[in-house]
Amino acid sequence: MRLSEKARRMLKELEGYVAEPYQDVAGRWVIGYGTRITDPDRDYSREEIEALFEEAVQRAEKAVERLVKVPLKQHQFDALVLFVYNIGEDAFAQSSMLRFVNQEDFRKAAREFLRWVYADQKVLAGLLERRYRERLVFEYGMYV
Repeated sequence: MRLSEKARRMLKELEGYVAEPYQDVAGRWVIGYGTRITDPDRDYSREEIEALFEEAVQRAEKAVERLVKVPLKQHQFDALVLFVYNIGEDAFAQSSMLRFVNQEDFRKAAREFLRWVYADQKVLAGLLERRYRERLVFEYGMYV
C-alpha cells in the first residue's frame, strides 16, 4: 500500500512547512515538513526538501508494511503512516498500538493514539490535536 493523496495533504498540513533547519520538541534537527536532517548548517533547496519528505514518507510506509501482519483498510494504513512519520519506526515497533493492530483489535489500537501526546512529560496541544485527527482517519476514514 501507499499513502493516499488525502493523507499526504493532511500530513503536510499537520507538519507545517519551515524552509530553514530547526530543532523539533525532541531536539532533533528537521526541515520542511518535519523531516529529519543530519546537516543543519547547509542550505536546502525546495526541491531537496520535497525529496527528503518523499523519502521519509516511503520509510514510514515500509515500516508499516513490515511491522503490521494483518490486512488494513486504506484509511487505517494512512493513519499508521502519519503516526509513524511522527514518532519513528522504532517507537512504533515497541508500541501497544502495533500489538493491538496485529491482534486485529482496532478499537483498542485507536485508543492508543491519545497516549502519544507528551513531550517532557507534558501534554502538547499540537500533538493532542494531531492524534485526534489521526485517530479519526484510523477509525472512520475522516481526513479532517
